[in-house]
Amino acid sequence: MFGALEDLFHQKRHARGSKRVEKTFPLLYSSDNGSSWHPAYGLDMSLTGIKVFSRTELPNGEVPMRVSLGTAVVDLRARPVWHVLGKYQAKTAHEYGMQLVAATATARERIQRWLAGKPLDEPNAAAEELREIRLRPDDVDRLIPLAFQQRLFRELEARGRLAHVDRTHPALVAFDYGGVTNFRGAPMHRLTIHSKVNRDDEVDRYATRVLFDESGNTILVYDPRLRTYTHVTD
Repeated sequence: MFGALEDLFHQKRHARGSKRVEKTFPLLYSSDNGSSWHPAYGLDMSLTGIKVFSRTELPNGEVPMRVSLGTAVVDLRARPVWHVLGKYQAKTAHEYGMQLVAATATARERIQRWLAGKPLDEPNAAAEELREIRLRPDDVDRLIPLAFQQRLFRELEARGRLAHVDRTHPALVAFDYGGVTNFRGAPMHRLTIHSKVNRDDEVDRYATRVLFDESGNTILVYDPRLRTYTHVTD
């Protein structure tokens, strides 16, 4: 449900670092959604696309691929956007420009590291995931369902971190999104909600850390007193 939110995070986070690296690397592609695999080669790669050399013709539409980047194998899906037919060693060959259309957060992270010449698996790689992007109001309206927002607001109200929200009193909040992280063995989206409550002549401001799964059914809120995340129940 929140795949588009994750895509926005990676687009904004890596917008200035989406360089293209020209380096040959092996890959496999599938024409039957993973039942069988065929060899090919990547000629260059960026965070948004890949150039592929193949002795056989690739299928149309989204193509599952397993790309070997150094010691790591990255699974992704790419779509052909251009195709050049040629010859290699007197035999028919194909060159494709492919648009990257789907990859996990881990796969994108490894591609980014490979492009930057960094180790693909680094002990403190989780520290880089702590960077967040500020969501604009139109991003929030487009990417986070209203019912899910309201569930978060009710939880903040219950914790005294947000004034009552209704049609005449909209929520005065801001959202920072931090992509997907691994929490207790499960992938979880990471969100920080900035809120405030007016009390007499003072304004109390809060930053509440939230984790939630792809379905939006499981929500965890960080409790600074307990120094751990607790489940949200309706």
